[in-house]
Amino acid sequence: AGAHSADLVSNCMGEFCPLDTERGYSITFPPSSDEMISRAVCDPSYGWIATPMAGGLRVAGKVEMGGREAPPSAEILDKIEQEARVLLGGSLGERVRSKDWLGFRPTMPDALPVVGRSRKLPESVFYAFGHQHVGWTLGGITGKLVAEMAVGKAPSVDLEAYRLDRFRVRNQSNPLSRRNVAGIQQQQQQQQRCMSTLRPLPEKMRHVSYEPGCDASGLVLAESPLPAVSSNDVLIQVAYSGVGGTDLAQRRGNFNPKAGSPDHHLIMGLEVSGIVAQVGDGVADFRVGDRVAALLYGGGYSQYALAPQQQVLGLPDALSLTEGAAVPENFWTVYANLFEPAFGNLLENPAEKTLLVHGGAGGIGSTALALSRALGVGKIITTVSSEEKAEAAKRFGADAAIDYTGTDFVEGVMEETQGKGADVILCFLGGDYTPRNIAALANHGRLIQLGLRRGKDVTFDFKALMNKWGMVSGGHLRPRTLQQKEATRDALKEHVLPLWESGELDTPEIMEVLALEEAGEAHKMLEEGRVVGKIVLKA
Repeated sequence: AGAHSADLVSNCMGEFCPLDTERGYSITFPPSSDEMISRAVCDPSYGWIATPMAGGLRVAGKVEMGGREAPPSAEILDKIEQEARVLLGGSLGERVRSKDWLGFRPTMPDALPVVGRSRKLPESVFYAFGHQHVGWTLGGITGKLVAEMAVGKAPSVDLEAYRLDRFRVRNQSNPLSRRNVAGIQQQQQQQQRCMSTLRPLPEKMRHVSYEPGCDASGLVLAESPLPAVSSNDVLIQVAYSGVGGTDLAQRRGNFNPKAGSPDHHLIMGLEVSGIVAQVGDGVADFRVGDRVAALLYGGGYSQYALAPQQQVLGLPDALSLTEGAAVPENFWTVYANLFEPAFGNLLENPAEKTLLVHGGAGGIGSTALALSRALGVGKIITTVSSEEKAEAAKRFGADAAIDYTGTDFVEGVMEETQGKGADVILCFLGGDYTPRNIAALANHGRLIQLGLRRGKDVTFDFKALMNKWGMVSGGHLRPRTLQQKEATRDALKEHVLPLWESGELDTPEIMEVLALEEAGEAHKMLEEGRVVGKIVLKA
């Protein structure tokens, strides 16, 4: 798959893959020009090499880490020509512009390829990519190594140095190594910054626009000026934008920014990943070039987004930018509602507690399952609508998945808990689910409400809740104060990021990556219940 391997590994296998794409330029002068030199000439001060070939004089160089998506730069090709004429003289013929060339070659940060088994499916999915420009040369030995893995033979070459997970930070549990971890992470972040090319800031940016109350087809592309950066702000060159249920509510006109909000808050999208492009003079923790994810008041479906520094989270190297877009809404929401003491309080004696998560195959649900499993919750139950989603939920971390289309989830929970019920229930439905959730609660249980998709007007027997000494709580992120959001951000840094770095917590599962102009299709997929994991938009 060459340069596309990173997307395949990240999106299909959920593994961190810091593969990037070198882009090399070359131009050609007519055959008469190659009589000037009889062998290749390299000028290291300019960074290119001129080589006489059968079809003329080829001048190649100007390698950049530009990725696959950006178009070739005519300015670079012109600069190669200017520099070649300075060095080789004016007798060069006219440049053959039809032979201007841009080549791609996949490369890892240490310039070594990846050859080995996948982490999730080690018996059936094998990796062999990142060979740079010698892929064909190494094709024979690579094929032999893959064949040996496929039939279970010991490899004829020690593959330890070529494992994909060589870029994950290890030995987190060894206190003697903790001083080294920060240095390793800083070095890896430097590599990522070098691999990520920042664009010059444009005057205008593309973003998704809509009229409140429209259907999914009403999401269209528009252009607006970039948001102005104030002292406390971080401007992010967006790589990916997360798509969630709150976006659907906003599109329908049911979850709008408060009156007087700046224009960029009216753009849909509450979470992004990307590269810091600019910071305000009061920002101390981030600098241009950092890889980050951010929780937004709005403005995520765009090429640039603005966030207060308290809502920006530096991404560990264990997470790709694609996966990073699935972090802010899901992990801020789940951690605050399930683990903070005022709400779910699952960090207190987690092994003794049972959690019920409705919709365990979706973005919030899958996050709740995975994080609860990693943080030691004793028993995790979820509800799903199909066998396929049940399998996915168990992969995310559920001990039991109840198909609510054929089983009453209250009866299912009581059966799984021997009549005790769930200590904490996470629900985004409301409506007629509320009395049933209370029936499924254990004594002193907590019902955490994240959404009201089945209706905000709720009727239930309050005495049933009182008899259990139960509690109903939960809420949205947007109304929380900046200090509260910062506290949750800091808790994620303390409790969650180390789990990714050590491999104890699987990275978020990305179901599909769509282009920004396909935001309407993403909304349709959510509305039709086709999403397992997370959908993100590539800016």
